[in-house]
Amino acid sequence: MKLLKTDAVDPRALKILLKYNVAAAGYLARGFPLDAKQKEYVEKHDTSPEDLDYAKQHGLAFDFVEMAHDEAVRRCFESYALLKKKHVTDAFLASLSGNRLDWRSGLSSYAIMQTMPKHSFKETKAKFCGICSGPEIKKRLDLTGLNQERFGFGSLVGHKTPYELQFFLRQHSRIGSIRPEPEDFSIFNRIIGFIKALDEKAAPNEVKKGLKTVKGFKGNLEQARCFLEILGFCGILETEKHKGYLTNYTNPGLAPAKTHRSDWAYPVDFWTAKDGINREAFNFWFGDYKEISL
Repeated sequence: MKLLKTDAVDPRALKILLKYNVAAAGYLARGFPLDAKQKEYVEKHDTSPEDLDYAKQHGLAFDFVEMAHDEAVRRCFESYALLKKKHVTDAFLASLSGNRLDWRSGLSSYAIMQTMPKHSFKETKAKFCGICSGPEIKKRLDLTGLNQERFGFGSLVGHKTPYELQFFLRQHSRIGSIRPEPEDFSIFNRIIGFIKALDEKAAPNEVKKGLKTVKGFKGNLEQARCFLEILGFCGILETEKHKGYLTNYTNPGLAPAKTHRSDWAYPVDFWTAKDGINREAFNFWFGDYKEISL
């Protein structure tokens, strides 16, 4: 049975989560004395203990945790093994008509896991792992902030190290079976048709704005950006030189950017409509759905 799109998440808890201020929470979590400016910022933006407790009771907020790199990698592969590709793609598609971005978010981490190697911490001069760019120990991992990314953006937004991946994967493994509805397939087909019809010079920023005009697509510009980045992680929107994670693992912390001012994730940052849709990658992820055509 399909999960309810309206009642499955407590509305008040979700509102608290989406208003959660990562910077303010981070100031307090460090335990350092705050200067006047920091105190003022926290007083203005921090979530009240009562609200935070309420969100925790409803499974949307969490305490900060400390975690080691190798434990994060272990958890990544543990949760990845529990997930089936169809469960992830079903949820991704089902997110479209109901705008359940948490359902959509699993595909970003699952796609990166296609080629992320099992590894132990490999220290570099910068004190980060040379394979994934994660620190050896994360002393204050903000799980609530990561959950805000899931529900607010539908994808990994900031860092993409095993610390973030393990949380996204673990949370997604707790989502029940979800079956896309006919409207979900219709929206996805319209999105793909829109991308195929683009002028070959169209770059991600233009596509992001145009995506909002596709009938049935719900979301703001940031959510549209994250949607396209997911297709990049999947290798559906990639270039010959800059590949997605289906066939090539790229250290997220060392991934190149098209310009130093770009805020797009790799590899869709380099993609233009001239590169088209990678048919092999598309078929890997969505080829088993008779309702979807490329």
